Amino acid sequence: MTRSPLRSLDGNLLLEALDGADRALLAPYAERREVGRGDVLFRAGDDVSHVTFPAQGCVMTLVVPLRDGKSVETATVGREGAIGSAVSQGYLPAFGQAVVQVAGPVKAS
Repeated sequence: MTRSPLRSLDGNLLLEALDGADRALLAPYAERREVGRGDVLFRAGDDVSHVTFPAQGCVMTLVVPLRDGKSVETATVGREGAIGSAVSQGYLPAFGQAVVQVAGPVKAS
């Protein structure tokens, strides 16, 4: 049985909400991979050139470092959303870091 390239986008509600034509445009650029708890997708100051879509049970957090060395969690993103360059449209360096809290599959584009 061959997998449809559109099926490679399953598992993330944002991607699943796209109509077929939009999914077909994105499918060639989406890469499915596994991430582990504690993996850092990007750090404050990094140029973020991709978007990561958590799938199924994967959960990520956006953490912003403070001047005193502490940090604060500003967002939790699961299979309903995305994290990465969609926020800054790829023009600004990241103001925080994205950390995987619950391991699982992601779609990166």
